[in-house]
Amino acid sequence: MLKFLERHAGSIQVIRKSRSVRKEDLIEGVLKKRGRHPGVVHILSTMEACTTYQPWHDKKTHENYLRPRSGKCTHFYIYFIDEELGLCHLRIPTWAPFKLQVCMNGHNWLAK
Repeated sequence: MLKFLERHAGSIQVIRKSRSVRKEDLIEGVLKKRGRHPGVVHILSTMEACTTYQPWHDKKTHENYLRPRSGKCTHFYIYFIDEELGLCHLRIPTWAPFKLQVCMNGHNWLAK
């Protein structure tokens, strides 16, 4: 995955305020220029809330463990067009536990 991101690093668009911009509108603008042929459409990078873990030491029991907490981390959105499913995207967080999400609506597949 890292090599893929390095290869496309010049085309990664960083979104500073993700609440003020609709990602779908940005991708629609890219699709108008690029066309709707299969392949990678665009890559977005944004800072969003995520669940992560914090190392913790319990002084009473002297145990070390990971404690869940919320924070913010960088997420990569990789938009691509699949021949059968149409427009899809991967949402990849950069902090553990790395909850990868694959999103597809299948409208293209249903239209066939």
